[in-house]
Amino acid sequence: MDKLILTLNDRCRFHLGDSPDAWQAWFDDSGWEEVCLPHDWSVALPFSREYSSGTGYLAGGIGWYRIRVTPREEWRGKRISVRFDGVYKNSRVWCNSYYLGCRPNGYVSFSYDITEQFHFDRDNILSVCVDHRDISDSRWFTGSGITRKVSLAVEEAVHPAADGIFFSAPHTSAERADVLVQNEMINCSGQTAQVRVTNRLLSPQGDLAASSCASAVLEGGQTARIDNRMELVSQKFSHFTQFWYFVFVYFFTRAVIPALSRCFRAPPAAGSRSADGPFPSPRWHRSRSGPDGSRTPRSCNRCW
Repeated sequence: MDKLILTLNDRCRFHLGDSPDAWQAWFDDSGWEEVCLPHDWSVALPFSREYSSGTGYLAGGIGWYRIRVTPREEWRGKRISVRFDGVYKNSRVWCNSYYLGCRPNGYVSFSYDITEQFHFDRDNILSVCVDHRDISDSRWFTGSGITRKVSLAVEEAVHPAADGIFFSAPHTSAERADVLVQNEMINCSGQTAQVRVTNRLLSPQGDLAASSCASAVLEGGQTARIDNRMELVSQKFSHFTQFWYFVFVYFFTRAVIPALSRCFRAPPAAGSRSADGPFPSPRWHRSRSGPDGSRTPRSCNRCW
């Protein structure tokens, strides 16, 4: 299966104030407020001179969230993790009464593997305590609570590490560019796996510009980096002409498991600059499967 990312924006209850037993799965939260994520409790409070301008003259405090996740049978045997794009701040997270960890910083994203704690015979409870009792902790209004997206990721036991696939062009000239794709792979199964990773470079028109394949043997629980090198022949890059390409990542164990695709702008000639400044950092995007199993780039309007 492809990596499934499910946004958890509903089935969430919130309580403003401390609730010391709310980390336990059996806790009765039926009297709590139903909210939609992302959520900021400070904006619903009255303004007061008692609080700092850094918090927008709004109170912070302590808040609790409880998110329900209904399991699906097709997730059985997969790796399941929850990702928070940002919680402001001092968050502590539990899954079905199991403590997962804490994150003081309110802007940095973080994730927890909940495969071992996940239930398939009942709803799963994610409990999150947010402590924003500090005031004057920022130059701008931060809000309080789970202020960014929360998502559930379901993927195979052998999969790319989170933020573990990197693209670079170590050497470029007016005629060619050397492309290096570093694929950090994790084997979370208890068995040795033969992993083959293929990176394909496609032009905006869908034509194959370059391709490379490399293999490695991963023991159970091992993380390894698999590098693929390619050569891209320049199409007369200039100061005014920019070309976009798509890098697709496929990895194979016993079955074909397409991963994520990366969209990037091909490098210009050495020493030149584009008309709109430095080239932006690459971004990840899902690719689409055709009826014959082929992979094609998805529209990438956010990048250009």
